[in-house]
Amino acid sequence: MKNNPAIAGFVVNNTYGPNPQDFSTGSYLFRVTDSCGTYDLPAVVMEKDVYRYKWTYSMQQTCAGGKITPSGTKTYAGLTDNSVYYKITDGPSGVGTVIRNGESLILSKPGEYTIAIGANNYIIDYKVNSKKITYYNPQDLNLDRNQTLGWVCPGAAPNTGTIRTQAIGGRSGSRQYTYKLAEQGKGATGPYLDSNNTGRFSSNVRYSLMKNTNYSIQVVDECETSIVQDIQILDFATYQIITTDKPMFCVGDTVYLKAINLPTTAKNYYWEFPNSSTIREGQSQVIYNVDSSKAGKYKVTINSDLCGQPIKGEVDIKVAPYTIRCYSAVTDTSVNPYIHGLLGNWRPSRNYVYYGARAQADPAVKTDIRRDGAYGDFMSFWEKQTASWTPHQDTSRWVWNAESTVFSKKGFELENKDPLGRYNAGLYGYDGAVPVAVVQNSRYRESGFDGFEDYDFVAGKCDDGFCPVGRHFDFSRYKNKLSNEQSHTGRFSLKAAKGDSIMLSALVTDSDRLLTAPDFQQAIKCNTNVLKAVRLNPGVLVPDFSPVAGKRFLFSVWVKEEQDCKCTSYSSSEITLLVGGPVRVTTTAQPKGAIIDGWQQYEGVIDVPQGSTAFNVVIVPKNNVNVYYDDLRVHPYNANMKSFVYDPVNLRLMAELDENNYATLYEYDDDGTLTRVKKETERGVKTIKETRSALLKETAQ
Repeated sequence: MKNNPAIAGFVVNNTYGPNPQDFSTGSYLFRVTDSCGTYDLPAVVMEKDVYRYKWTYSMQQTCAGGKITPSGTKTYAGLTDNSVYYKITDGPSGVGTVIRNGESLILSKPGEYTIAIGANNYIIDYKVNSKKITYYNPQDLNLDRNQTLGWVCPGAAPNTGTIRTQAIGGRSGSRQYTYKLAEQGKGATGPYLDSNNTGRFSSNVRYSLMKNTNYSIQVVDECETSIVQDIQILDFATYQIITTDKPMFCVGDTVYLKAINLPTTAKNYYWEFPNSSTIREGQSQVIYNVDSSKAGKYKVTINSDLCGQPIKGEVDIKVAPYTIRCYSAVTDTSVNPYIHGLLGNWRPSRNYVYYGARAQADPAVKTDIRRDGAYGDFMSFWEKQTASWTPHQDTSRWVWNAESTVFSKKGFELENKDPLGRYNAGLYGYDGAVPVAVVQNSRYRESGFDGFEDYDFVAGKCDDGFCPVGRHFDFSRYKNKLSNEQSHTGRFSLKAAKGDSIMLSALVTDSDRLLTAPDFQQAIKCNTNVLKAVRLNPGVLVPDFSPVAGKRFLFSVWVKEEQDCKCTSYSSSEITLLVGGPVRVTTTAQPKGAIIDGWQQYEGVIDVPQGSTAFNVVIVPKNNVNVYYDDLRVHPYNANMKSFVYDPVNLRLMAELDENNYATLYEYDDDGTLTRVKKETERGVKTIKETRSALLKETAQ
C-alpha cells in the first residue's frame, strides 16, 4: 500500500486488479490471498493521512469567455502550503488543462462547469474537492436607455444639440468603449464626425448637432464587437415631455404620468396638477380613481445641470364623459300593454313558399299555356282542427324564406332574417316616419347612423326633460352644438369647438336579446285568481344601438375644419374609438381619401372582444380649430349600409349615401320639383343630371 496525495484516503496497488481504490478516514480490514494462503491485514486511515483543501476563485469576463482565477491551499500531515493544482473536470467545453495557483481557466461556452483541486496534476473529482460554477453568456452590447439622450435646450439655437450616451454589456469585462458619431445611415462605415471614450458629443466649430435630426452612434468594445444606434436630437421646447399609458381615460381609471428621463443625477421634477396648488416631486405620478374633476392639464418643470433654463412640459388628461340614460316608463312599472301597442297588433312573422312538382312534368309533352302549370298535388298550410286553425308543419313543401324579428311602434319592420341566419335591418328617423338607413348582414341593434337633421322632430321627452324618446343613435345631449353653418348633406352638422368633448356611448351585449312576452302576475282575491299587474322586461322593447361582442365594427364620419387648410389631409380632429371591459381596446379614426368641397372622410376599424361592456366614440377637436362632423355611421365590418338624409321641414330626400358613405345629392326648385342630381366622388362632386321645366303662358289675342 502507498498513500495517494491526490485524494483523502489510500490506494491499494494491484498490478493485476482493477483501478486503484480510494478510502476516507476510518478502520479497514484487507484480506489478501496468494499461493500460500489467505491473510487479514488491518489498516487505519487517520486524519494526518488525508489531504484537506480550502480554495476560492474570482471570475472576470474576457473576450475569450469567463476567466476563472482560483486560489487555495492544501493541508497534509499537519502541514499547509499553496502548492495545489486545478482542472476543469466537466463542462460544455469538455475537460480542461491543469493549472497552478495564480494561473487561470477559461470558460469559453455558457453552462455549468466542475472545477476540482488536487495536490498534483493527477486530479480526480471526488465531490468534496470540487466546485460547480455556472457561466452565463455576457449581456449583448447595447446602449443604456436611461443614460442615452440627444437634446437642444429650451430657448437655445437649433444647431446647439448635445448627445449623451452610455454603453452596457459586451464580451469585454473592462467596460471600456469607443463611441463614434456620424450622420444618420453612416454609423457602420463613416466618415465620422467625432470619436471619444466618453459617449458625450456637443456642437462645436467642427460640426453642429441640429434639433429634430437623427444621428448614428457606433459603439465598439475592447473585443471589437460593435453596434450602431440612431439618436434623435429632441427639441425640449416642443417635445412631449410627459407621457401617459392611454390616450383617454374612463371614470375610475388609474392614470400613470411619467416625465422624460434625463441622463444625469442632478435633476429635480416639480409637478402642478389642475385644480390644485400643491407642488409634487418625482419623475412619475399616479392619479387614482380619476373622474371629470381630475381632468385637465398636468404640468411638470425639470431643473437639471443639462440646461440653463428649466425644461417644461404638459399633458392634457381627458376623461371620457359619462352618459345619462333614461329609465323606460314601460318596464319600470305596471303597464297596460294594449295602450303601448305591445299586445293586440298582429303582424306577419314568417313568409313561406310552397315547393312542389307541376302536373305537367314531362318536357316532351306539348303544353297548353292557358291551362297547364298547376301543381301536381297541393297541401294547404293551414288545417282546421276542432275549433281552430293550425299550421301544417311540412318543411319539405312549405319552406320559409324570411322572418320578421323587430317592428317599430308605428308598425314598420326594423329587422328580419333569412334561413341562413343573415340579418337585415332598417333604421327609421324623423320620429320614426321615414327610413334613414338600410343595412344588410347586420342586426338592428348593431348599426347606427346620424345625419343630425331630425332633432326637432322629437315628439316628446322624458319627465326630466332631458332624454328624447325613440332615438336609436342618440346625440341629444349635444343638441345645442348642432349648426347650420356647414353641412356635408342636408342642413345641419355637429360643431365641436375648442375645449369640447363629444361622446357617444353604448352598452355591449354578449348575445342578441330575444323578444319576450309580458308577465301577467296573478293574485287571489275572494278565493279567485285575478290579474294583479302586467310587468314588462326590456325584451319587449325595440333595442337601442348596442353592438354584439365578438365582432369587428367599422366607423365612418365626414369632417370639416374651420380653417384655410392648404393641405391634403386634416389634422385637427381626434376621434377615438374605445371598447371597455376586461380587455380594453382603443383605436383612432384616420383620414381617408381627399378633401372634397372642404369635407374629408374619417374611418376607423375596431374589434369588440368577448366580455366587453361598453362601446364609446369620443370626438375632441385639436389645435384651437372649430370642427364640423356630419353623416356619422357605425356598423359591422362585413355589413353593407345605405343611408338617407331628408329636409327636416318638408321631408324631401336631400341625399343618399352609398356603401362607402359617399353622397348622391338632390336639389329642388321652389315648387318641389327635382332639378339637379349630383354625385360625390373621390375626384370631387360631379353633376350627373339636371332638368328644367316650365309652363307656356298664353298670349293674349
